[in-house]
Amino acid sequence: MYLTLCLIYLTFCEIFITMIQIDIERKLGFYMKTNLRKYRFERGDLSQQQLADMIKVSRQTIVAIERGDYNLSVKLALLLAHKFDTTVNELFQLEEKDYV
Repeated sequence: MYLTLCLIYLTFCEIFITMIQIDIERKLGFYMKTNLRKYRFERGDLSQQQLADMIKVSRQTIVAIERGDYNLSVKLALLLAHKFDTTVNELFQLEEKDYV
């Protein structure tokens, strides 16, 4: 019972931290167009959870990436591109306002 409560608490903390990160990134204007959802369906109908398990992130991270609300690391972008046998540029594009 104690272990279950700890796992629930940790899950809640992870969700809360992700929400804070998304809020900060929205306020700072970090948005990115993504084709990740399209690639998930075109390359084998992967669920968000299956993809998250493959690359060792949370499902909430995949959700945020697909919404364009997550400013992912170069390492994560390269890993996703590798998993889908494509380029980072095919998966992600900057918003027009981000070009200087």
